[in-house]
Amino acid sequence: MSNDKKNSVSWYIIERHELEIKSRYGEIKPDQYGKQLIALEKKAEEMYQDEIDQSYRDGFEFALINECAKDSTSVASNYASGYSSGYQRALEMVKWKIDNELRSK
Repeated sequence: MSNDKKNSVSWYIIERHELEIKSRYGEIKPDQYGKQLIALEKKAEEMYQDEIDQSYRDGFEFALINECAKDSTSVASNYASGYSSGYQRALEMVKWKIDNELRSK
């Protein structure tokens, strides 16, 4: 959720406050206040459920990315170890060649 978007609780508080002000000043009829309040509560519950769902998706995505990063690092480490072993073996072969064939000539 971005920082500029209101969460369900703050949205509900602001909307309910505005509804109460409209009710006090007669901008809405008393019989409509209850209906609008119920509609606000329902909307806030839907928003809250969407926030929960989004948090779950974000957490799952984070876990997936984290696991992929671990796997990638592990594979890269294995390649690096293999290259290092190959390099060491090549150095040993050059040393052997120098010690056994080139020095004797």
